Amino acid sequence: MIGQGNIDIKIRNFRPEEQKTIRKISVQSSIFGEYKNQLLSEEIIADLLTSYFLTNEPQSCFVAEKDGEVIGYLLGSCDVIKMRKVIKSKILPSLTKKYGTMV
Repeated sequence: MIGQGNIDIKIRNFRPEEQKTIRKISVQSSIFGEYKNQLLSEEIIADLLTSYFLTNEPQSCFVAEKDGEVIGYLLGSCDVIKMRKVIKSKILPSLTKKYGTMV
């Protein structure tokens, strides 16, 4: 628990039911969010930023919680080589296909 004045933030493991919230925060807090609906859909941005981690390494995903609400997240990887392979071979082709149907 991190406390600053009367603000208490709890860091804990991600729960699968919080995936939608993490994806929303990822778009809002990303520079890609500025291009939402101009170049990329919110779904593609969220997929790009979170899909590998939430699907393949949920044990390496954490959230910041304040008053029972998820207000931030931290996504990581224990195997960067595997992460890069999966992103290159599965996630990017899938996103390219999604993007192609948008244009």
